[in-house]
Amino acid sequence: MIRRVYAALLISLFTSVISASEVTLQHDGLTLNGKLELIPGGDISAGMILILHGTLGHNGMEIISSLQELFMENDRSSLAINLSLNVDDRHGFYPCESQHSHKIDDASGELAAWMSWLGSQGATDVIIVGHSRGGNQVVRFIVDRQADVRAAILIAPSAADETTSVDREDILRQAANSEWLHEVQFLHCSNATVTSQSYVSYYGPANRINTPALLEEIEIPVLVFSGSEDTVVPGLAEHMMRMNQDNVVFEEIDGAGHFFRDLYLYDVVDSTLAFLEASERVD
Repeated sequence: MIRRVYAALLISLFTSVISASEVTLQHDGLTLNGKLELIPGGDISAGMILILHGTLGHNGMEIISSLQELFMENDRSSLAINLSLNVDDRHGFYPCESQHSHKIDDASGELAAWMSWLGSQGATDVIIVGHSRGGNQVVRFIVDRQADVRAAILIAPSAADETTSVDREDILRQAANSEWLHEVQFLHCSNATVTSQSYVSYYGPANRINTPALLEEIEIPVLVFSGSEDTVVPGLAEHMMRMNQDNVVFEEIDGAGHFFRDLYLYDVVDSTLAFLEASERVD
């Protein structure tokens, strides 16, 4: 406990001196932005951790910024990106009251754009991290794009059977005959206005939201975390316990909630670094 509190104080002092820089790139007519944290004296070619936030989130939210700080403390550079969600140069949380036209698989194209940018900067060793729905989107990206990443770290990724409720099936039928849906429950937003294509991408029969099932298609090293007190993805541990893949390691952190606040995130980073070091030795 003392070690971790002391480490937290060091992080606060350290990050006041070493500040992150924003980087941008153009993709499909939109400006994408990310927060780059380079270790002192380091450069992108020395290795990079690419981090993706969860549903309607952003790279400045607590879990993402804390991950970057802890990786920095452990001499690991990172790039935390914002998904555009069809908004130019988006920052901050996506407001529920805004119209939703983004689709879940848009993330694959944007992750590919960032991987291309990292490659242009000399990066050849990329670890990819995703939280919550971002974890699912990371896996989809790896599967669909055959992404050249060395390992994936999934923090409380979505895990659900590919079924829909009766109410949702009614909305999906409406979506087949309408361009827009109004006053519907969408993600964690109530009374949302959503394009039919957007709604179907997240809730249709091909949504592939069950991350453990997708892991069967991945051969790279994967580390999956769940929190014992997670009420957002409560069935993840049960899904993972049924898996038997040599390249997939699962760890449940006792007491952690969905956002791994406070000291629980230290456990995530400690285990991640040990996992990466072990995979490096195997390579």
